[in-house]
Amino acid sequence: MQVRMSAINLANGLMNLGAFDSALESLRPALNAQPDNALLWAHTQWVQALYGRLAADEQIRRDGPAQQVWQLEAGHLFAAAESLPPAGKALAQREQVLREVLAISEQSVLRDIFDSDQLFGRWVRGRARLLLGEYGVAVQELAGGTQAQAEDLFNRALLAALDLELAMTPLDKLRLPLHEAEQRFRAVFEDARTIPYADPEGLAALVGRWHPQAAVYAALMPQPVLEFLPALDLILRVSNRASWRGQAVPAPLVAHLTRLGLRVPTIGLSVGGNVAYQIARLGREENGVKIWGPVLPLLPMLVALARGGPDHLTTARRAWKDFGVLPTGNHNDPALADVVEVWRVVVDGQRPLADGLRALQDL
Repeated sequence: MQVRMSAINLANGLMNLGAFDSALESLRPALNAQPDNALLWAHTQWVQALYGRLAADEQIRRDGPAQQVWQLEAGHLFAAAESLPPAGKALAQREQVLREVLAISEQSVLRDIFDSDQLFGRWVRGRARLLLGEYGVAVQELAGGTQAQAEDLFNRALLAALDLELAMTPLDKLRLPLHEAEQRFRAVFEDARTIPYADPEGLAALVGRWHPQAAVYAALMPQPVLEFLPALDLILRVSNRASWRGQAVPAPLVAHLTRLGLRVPTIGLSVGGNVAYQIARLGREENGVKIWGPVLPLLPMLVALARGGPDHLTTARRAWKDFGVLPTGNHNDPALADVVEVWRVVVDGQRPLADGLRALQDL
């Protein structure tokens, strides 16, 4: 019993510091000593699920405490959603999975008593709402409650990333001003570089798994967080055609993903024939877990940058030039093309941010 609880407590502390690999390694001696211990196996799965490292088709254990069980289920469902391409019938499946996450996470609202569990519950519900396009409700899910402790880097990173992604929506007023959201995000990684046993690279992987748009933004923004520079590889490269990591991307998919990234309504995407093949090729496997993409259009990050000052607009103009936004012709979304032209002028500093946000709200 003592060995088991010591291993679990150590794993919890390391997980909260972003040290995913060390957290799993700390459980290994106890598992070797007690290979049939259900609680240890459940705890191992819990750590894997919260970091997005538990395969969507793996059968989960429900031997832990109640708050751990629903958190494990939520992480498992999030991974299931991210394994599916966000188009066609799979898009409807993803939406159903996110509704399941909201249903099971009600346990956090009603029962969780510890600050860290409540913070995680707010993040789970806020992320699910955001992915469903309910960004106004996502803000409400994050309202109130306690602030994370300095060494709770896990919750701090996820909540700060969520605030950055809220800046990529048509919201007129953010929960936090952009500069404050950026500073909170930077502070997590500044602390991670000084707190003993913390792992800033592990935290960057965590953010990249659940908030890839925030990861890209952290690499683009003025005073970028250096751990996120590899995330730039996730951005679609667009000129007359579009590609992602050297693979061709159909023009209609670029428009569709742009709408999804902005959390505005989509208009439907035909995924038959060659388009379906190209979409399927964008899937991959990482650490034994299936992941689709993430294939990230640039426009959502430009929306966030436009909320900043002159340095942010300079960064936005440079990113637009380097990566592009919407391929010319054949994207089947003239309404989005009109919005992109509005944002071209906003990013050039010739129209106010309000015009760009209004254009998004009208999509």
